[in-house]
Amino acid sequence: MPRSVTEEAGFLATVLNDLPSTGISVQSLDWISFRSNEPEAVSKVATCAAASKLWRESLTTKNASVLYPLVTSCLITSGAYDEWDRVFRGYGLTLKAVGVENVIMESFSRLHATYPAGARCKTLRVPADALVQMNVVRIAH
Repeated sequence: MPRSVTEEAGFLATVLNDLPSTGISVQSLDWISFRSNEPEAVSKVATCAAASKLWRESLTTKNASVLYPLVTSCLITSGAYDEWDRVFRGYGLTLKAVGVENVIMESFSRLHATYPAGARCKTLRVPADALVQMNVVRIAH
């Protein structure tokens, strides 16, 4: 079973804290890649997609070049990984979602996500899992 975003944030904090003892500078990190399958992150992204008119219109295509940028946008706007970003900010870094691939879709009702106000989305196909890439960027002071 996938761990929560909060549990993973704790794990990331430990890893980032321990990196210097292995001879690796936290500041040398360029990107992270992971499966987005933590229940609360999936729920936030699914709710964002369900509330998006552009998402609903895009479902008529199976073209990844149309759908994948929308999933990336929902990752950003939903704040699905804000807890992870806070961990990186403690090191003068920030995370920027830059892309997804291998997106798995499910009907909204299977995800137990919060229905957006006024949306009819029980059978709407939304992202339920994806391979995500986030760039690790130094915060300018």
